[in-house]
Amino acid sequence: MGLFMTNSLDALQKKYQENEKKIGEAQKKLDLLRKKYNIHDTSPTQLEETNQDRIASASSEQPYWDAKRQLVQMIHFQKLFHAKIQGEKIDEQIKAQNGSH
Repeated sequence: MGLFMTNSLDALQKKYQENEKKIGEAQKKLDLLRKKYNIHDTSPTQLEETNQDRIASASSEQPYWDAKRQLVQMIHFQKLFHAKIQGEKIDEQIKAQNGSH
């Protein structure tokens, strides 16, 4: 069972690293769109309520706001994924301690 957990944890960590690369690529895309549309977004990795009005009225900037929304969702998912990995590590530690007693 320990081998399965290790493989599972390894798979989670590999997926986490892959997601990190995708987030980096999404951030680069967002930066390019911000420059293209000359958007002065003070919080490029968060959606703020003040930006919601601007999103609705700026159809020409829609690609930027769509990319930003996607990046924010990716970052949120990555945080949840990180918590899952930490939980798996704790489970492994508990099982290892219980197995050694």
